[in-house]
Amino acid sequence: MDIGIGKKVFIVANITLSIVAIFLILNLFGLSLTNIGRAIAVFDLEDERCLVKSQESLSTNLDLDRCCLMAKAQISCDFSQKQILDEGYDWVCSSEGSQVEYWFNKKGLNYCQGQPYW
Repeated sequence: MDIGIGKKVFIVANITLSIVAIFLILNLFGLSLTNIGRAIAVFDLEDERCLVKSQESLSTNLDLDRCCLMAKAQISCDFSQKQILDEGYDWVCSSEGSQVEYWFNKKGLNYCQGQPYW
């Protein structure tokens, strides 16, 4: 069964228009993808975690807001999964030449990015 090029284009156009229609309907009801993403984060039962690594010493009992503020002062935050003290961390924020690294799990970094100073 041979489907012509014109029919393939028609099928792709219909799928694309259907996706656009879904986004428009979500927008009509006041829903956006960022709201949906935040709703998904609520169901993540893992606690927000921050760890500060400084010249081979580790600090884990830190105020998350203070940790976010200090991490924001760093040049970059990069995805780098690592197990530290039997807990998983997904993101590291650091500056080039700095001896201090701020490690976050996914939920911790999402919390920081939701703060007004981030």
